[in-house]
Amino acid sequence: MSAPRLRDIDPRMATPPDGLEYGHFKNADGAAIRYAVAPPPADRLVNGQPTGVVVLVTGFRESTERYYERIREHQERGEIVYTMDWRGQGGSQRYNKNLPQRPGAQGYEHDAADLEQFITEVAKIEERHPGLPKTLHAHSMGGNIALRYLHDYPGRVDNAVITSPMLEIKTGIVPQWVARQVASVVSYFDKFRYMPGEGDWNEAKAFGDIREDKINERVIRQSLQDLFYRDMPDKRMGGATAGWFVEACRSMSVLRDPKYLKQIKTPVMLVAGRLDDLVNPKAIIRAAHHLPNATLQYYRRAGHSPWMESNLIRKKLWGQVDTFLEQQRDSTTPAPAKSVKATQDRPNPDPGMARRLTSGPEARETIKPGTSATATDWQGTAPSNERNASPAPAKRHPRVP
Repeated sequence: MSAPRLRDIDPRMATPPDGLEYGHFKNADGAAIRYAVAPPPADRLVNGQPTGVVVLVTGFRESTERYYERIREHQERGEIVYTMDWRGQGGSQRYNKNLPQRPGAQGYEHDAADLEQFITEVAKIEERHPGLPKTLHAHSMGGNIALRYLHDYPGRVDNAVITSPMLEIKTGIVPQWVARQVASVVSYFDKFRYMPGEGDWNEAKAFGDIREDKINERVIRQSLQDLFYRDMPDKRMGGATAGWFVEACRSMSVLRDPKYLKQIKTPVMLVAGRLDDLVNPKAIIRAAHHLPNATLQYYRRAGHSPWMESNLIRKKLWGQVDTFLEQQRDSTTPAPAKSVKATQDRPNPDPGMARRLTSGPEARETIKPGTSATATDWQGTAPSNERNASPAPAKRHPRVP
């Protein structure tokens, strides 16, 4: 076990960005929700104003600390960042004060309501930043909640960028419906009981697969949450509980309904990684076809957390985000219904995937096996230290996002 300490890694990842301030608000249930605001530096303002507004929401077991690098990058683009920790994790109030590491849930519609309260009553992004483009950035479980939010509270943001939304959890050899039935029974008696194989955070399991001679920026990013957990015991989270899993499955069922997804009119950029070992990328591809205004980015060499990948992949992803946002700002007419624009980081070797990505008479782009999908396809060659790199081994909670 040779995991570095926070003090030894890039300060952009390990230390709070300049200007970031934390605060708390009480949600409708009276629980304390931690949030943070990070304005851009003065030299990045345009006519004294930020260039845009970012609302950043995290995934399961994550806290704001893991996103320090991302927040800095948004600041450098002149954007002001608002972010919050979901109830039960990060710096927000836990569901069970006697078992603080065990996640709870009371329905993702409640989390969407917390997000609405944060955006409209705490951050007040429309009141404070009228006329500025407003983008919701979300990941994994936060992506599931973000889609629920876009459905229930339309018009609050202009667009959304969602990486690896939790639409279908990979449960190994046990089918998800079986795992849900088991969780339902267990949750009836004890909703805070861990699912099989899950438990409190454990340092040995968190860092046991890290080899000192293999540490690079990707390994560090993938391990960031655990590095913060080691130094901040009050932020630690364990794996999935029965109650959490039941509510996750219930929300995923809501988002499997094509009629529900078709009611989400906000332009959405979805990002899926072929090597995702936590959520099923095929479910993300299916959802993209039902969202009326979706852009799909499919990465053959990315896992569950594209923003925590190598510098090369992150640079590509930032370019695609910038292109997506510029297209939305420049658009003067509504996008056609059911428009799915699919791009990949390399030519697609799977003819079946190509057909699935472009099925339907209204698909806007056509991907042919072995050819580029669009002019933005990545045809470059990775540096030698990344070209043969494989994703970091699954962490201690491999079956929950």
